[in-house]
Amino acid sequence: MNKSSKKNYVLIIVFYAIVCALINLLIFTIFKPGKIESDVAKKAFWFAYGFMMASFLLHVGSLFTINAKRGINAVFMGMPIYVISAIFFAIQSFVSIVFMILGGCNVSVPTTLVVVLEILILGIYLAIAVLSIMTKNIVQEIDDNIVKKVTNLRNLYTEVEVAMEACTDPELKNSLRKFAENIRFSDPMSNDSIAALDHQIKVVIEDIKYSVYDENYSSVPTLLRRGNLLLVERNKKLANSK
Repeated sequence: MNKSSKKNYVLIIVFYAIVCALINLLIFTIFKPGKIESDVAKKAFWFAYGFMMASFLLHVGSLFTINAKRGINAVFMGMPIYVISAIFFAIQSFVSIVFMILGGCNVSVPTTLVVVLEILILGIYLAIAVLSIMTKNIVQEIDDNIVKKVTNLRNLYTEVEVAMEACTDPELKNSLRKFAENIRFSDPMSNDSIAALDHQIKVVIEDIKYSVYDENYSSVPTLLRRGNLLLVERNKKLANSK
């Protein structure tokens, strides 16, 4: 995490700490839980308050589901999890405030009703949050695999380019350029069915590079032909496996 991200997280925490303080100030100023006489009403008030604060903390925590490096956020039905958490916090707050108003008026709301309703709202949100984070992890893993595979093919392309720059034979340099373009426009994906071919292509490119370095140009055309044939076979097998 870079300094800018750390600073943003600190500012977010400070902002929500202020919001939390204001919420508590309003609750304890308006409802005055210390003056509630009924034990049942008092229990209802504190349960409602506890669930409201738990929902608030979960909302703040949802902001940290964002991947700072990639900008990926856990989503559900196209909505980021922090937006969903804000919606559930609003719902939980509304229900909690209703119970706190009733408690503040010494209305004896059954504790079981308060707990069941509050747990139901919180449980639905937690289930959605877990599902969203699982989906995010799967998407990120797929993305990481794609990046790795694209990088591998790009490295092979770079290796051929390096050999091309080192080559002093104009005709051979042109052949190397065509081979590099064939690699560049190959399918960047990979799977187990072509793993052996990918390894063979890598070996051929290594042989080409060191042959050029040693100015052993006579062996390069044969290696280039083999490399191009392996690329064709690789791309066809990959296309058939999709």
